[in-house]
Amino acid sequence: MSVGDIRLAVENAYGVKMREDWTAKYYALLIDTLGKRARPSKGIEGVIEHLEHVQMPICVASQGPIAKIEASLRSAGLWEHFIGRAYSARAVARPKPAPDLFLHAARTNNVEAGRCAVIEDSATGVHAGVAAGMTVFAYCVDEEKVASMQAVGAIPFRTMDELPGLIGAA
Repeated sequence: MSVGDIRLAVENAYGVKMREDWTAKYYALLIDTLGKRARPSKGIEGVIEHLEHVQMPICVASQGPIAKIEASLRSAGLWEHFIGRAYSARAVARPKPAPDLFLHAARTNNVEAGRCAVIEDSATGVHAGVAAGMTVFAYCVDEEKVASMQAVGAIPFRTMDELPGLIGAA
């Protein structure tokens, strides 16, 4: 869900009207926190190195604003891999689960959607990738997510070490 959708859901569920500046304050706090605490998933550095070694273009496509993406990736030590290749749902008409963001990223990188791989950890993102006609890999650290991700068309994986082989096989 987008932060705007979360805000509406909270307002509707609790019958409250949140302050107009709530979203801006939320993002300011979130970006500050991520900039200090975001850490990479175990093994992601190896995945990125592999994809760069085989000259597969990579990017990040996120629901959040570019400032959030950059803060997270800088804190995790990964930003240099994505400079100029970070895409926010703010650049498209509809956020995930619509395919717009993934299609925008593919188009911007001159790659056909059907030749793209999406790595996701949320059902919303999996739905967006499948709707875009891309091969979707679902990062499932919880065993309970595996069946539901498969049911919507994703290829589940449990550790980043599995990913290069899965992408190569797909």
